[in-house]
Amino acid sequence: ILAHIRDFGDVQFTDSWVGFIGQQVWIEAFAVQSVGPLAGDSVEYRGVTLDGVETPWLSNQVLCGSRGRGIPLAGFAVRLKADAADRYLCTYSGKFGSGASVGPFDTGELCCSTVPGDPLEAIELHVAERGGCWA
Repeated sequence: ILAHIRDFGDVQFTDSWVGFIGQQVWIEAFAVQSVGPLAGDSVEYRGVTLDGVETPWLSNQVLCGSRGRGIPLAGFAVRLKADAADRYLCTYSGKFGSGASVGPFDTGELCCSTVPGDPLEAIELHVAERGGCWA
């Protein structure tokens, strides 16, 4: 996952949490490049910015959010396209500036804090083959 992070710019993450938990630097945008055995076009994602703008569902490494505008994401969602969802399970969670930890979700539900104005600090995304181990 590529994330555009306040004060850091674009940062590539390959495992565990995407972002810098507890550092008070928020995620402004992200793009899923691949998840385990799935190519980026099998995974769809969307975001909601702190100023309320919702992105459409995106895939194929398209950046979700904004770059360089200083507007954090307040929430995000991830889902698998139908052909991948039959074979894989995708779960995701988020951590927020307030310290709130939300999730896991697995059906494309919006992951956001219950604290108003709480910027997204980190994303965790897992994909596993149904009946298999986590990727």
